Amino acid sequence: MKKHYTISITLIFMAFLISPLNSSPTGDEGITTDKYQVTFNFIHKVGGETVEFDTIRYHNSFGNNYSVTTLKYFVSDITLYKPGGETVLFDEEHYVDATDISTTSFTPANEVFEGTYTGISFVFGLDTEKNVSWHFLNPPENRMEWPIGMGGGYHYMKLEGKYKSDGLTDSFQAHSGQLDGIPYFINVDVPGSSFTVDGQNIVVQIVMDINKWWELPNTLDLNNITSIMGNSAIQKQLMENGTDIFSIGKIQ
Repeated sequence: MKKHYTISITLIFMAFLISPLNSSPTGDEGITTDKYQVTFNFIHKVGGETVEFDTIRYHNSFGNNYSVTTLKYFVSDITLYKPGGETVLFDEEHYVDATDISTTSFTPANEVFEGTYTGISFVFGLDTEKNVSWHFLNPPENRMEWPIGMGGGYHYMKLEGKYKSDGLTDSFQAHSGQLDGIPYFINVDVPGSSFTVDGQNIVVQIVMDINKWWELPNTLDLNNITSIMGNSAIQKQLMENGTDIFSIGKIQ
């Protein structure tokens, strides 16, 4: 009996050595349980053209000729959707400065399984749970603070530039955030955002068209887009316009 026991242990050990060391673990249905990174690259355009900063060369629906000098914002709670209604939530917030390439790429801490994902959504700005004063202690995020007297928390966005009006050059500041306890963050569903993770990490480009901030459903005149932090009507209009400013670029 002792001899048979020794032979059995030897056979098991040999089988372990022969088996592929790098084989992927599988679940009950033979589906791989390997996980991969999803990186989101935020691209900024005006119409179909990559934005060029500090140059008055863009034209909106109202008729303003304008430039972009500053574009800073938060995205949070990126969610992936799977067939059948299952979701994958990245419960994080990310700060983007369009002039700082180190901030325009975001790789969430959690990884995802292989498979098909039918869409992407996210919060533009910060929802009421995340938008709490002193949440960010260090720059550059803490420089997005929203005045306590107006509700506290942080700016969702700082979009600034210059425009020409009646032969003169003036400045606009499209600053959005919560006002007097009313949140104006934007729930964004990105159209055409299905993709497949198949054996490797994946990079998804998410493209903002800056010109769409000024149009549909509200045509905005840049003459009125300054000192708007206390203007609930324009905060609401920016929220409404912001639902379709994003699209999908390359997925690779």
